Parts: sequence; C-alpha cells; structure tokens
Amino acid sequence: MPKDRPLIFGQRGQITEPLVFRQYTRAALDAQYNNRDRVADHDQYFDRWTKANEDVVAEFETQLDISYGPHRDETLDLFLCGQPGAPIHVFIHGGYWQSRLKDDFRFVAAGLVPLGAHVAVINYSLAPSVTMDEILRQCRVAMVWLGSNAATFGGDPKRIFVSGHSAGAT
Repeated sequence: MPKDRPLIFGQRGQITEPLVFRQYTRAALDAQYNNRDRVADHDQYFDRWTKANEDVVAEFETQLDISYGPHRDETLDLFLCGQPGAPIHVFIHGGYWQSRLKDDFRFVAAGLVPLGAHVAVINYSLAPSVTMDEILRQCRVAMVWLGSNAATFGGDPKRIFVSGHSAGAT
C-alpha cells in the first residue's frame, strides 16, 4: 500500500480500508459512479429511451448494424438526413465502458437528423472482456470507416463531429 495514502482506523486502532481519493474509500468512490443506485427511478429513463429508439428507427432512413471492423461488436447505425454532402455526427454511447450498446442510444438522431446532419451511433466491445486500449482502438477504427465511406451515404468526410454520453464523452 502506498505510504502517501491516508488510512482509516477502526475503534481498536486496526487499519480498515485505505482512502483512495480524498475522503473516499474504494467502495465509497465506486458508489459515486453507480448512477443506477443513485437515481431511484432510473428504469423510467431507460423505458423512455427504448420508446424513443423505436420511434427514431421508424421515422428516419436508417442503415443499421453496419460492420466497421471484423469483431462482432464493431458495428454502427446510420441515420440519414437525405441531404448529399451533409455533416456527420458521431455518437459514442456511455455505460462506464462496461454496459449499454449503441442500440440504447439511437434516439440521439432525433435531434440532429431533422437539422440536416447524418448521425452515426457506434458500438464497441465492453470491459472487462477487452481492455480500454481495445475500446479506444475500435472507436478510432469506426471514425476512419466513417470518413472513408462518407460518400457512400451522402456524408461529408471533412465535417465529422463527435459527442458522447457518460464514458463515451470522455
């Protein structure tokens, strides 16, 4: 254990659990990142997302589950605005790099497609089955694929913009 980390002592002076960041033990810090436990009605949000995802797929021209690489998780969804040479907005989903899929975030297209942007929602493999380096590699490969294939769906490879949710926004 590093000597520069403060320790927590029990009533009898025994070391219990070290602090890993400021006043947080590992368990307390992990609890700060567990939004499902912190938001009592989180299931209602997921239910709304599911309905919004279905609506987006029904409303817009789509190309779903396009492979951008050899791994089964290396897929993306395209939501097309119908304008040749339109910018491409790429969305990287959240989930602490350990959960969720692109399918859970298709609804982001609803805000951008009507404004004249194509939207790509990318998928990647999840930890701990792959490393963080592999997740980042997959996201980079998806970006290269989108730039190289933009002309096939009417996108402008010089106008690619990126956003994400939670871990996908880091």
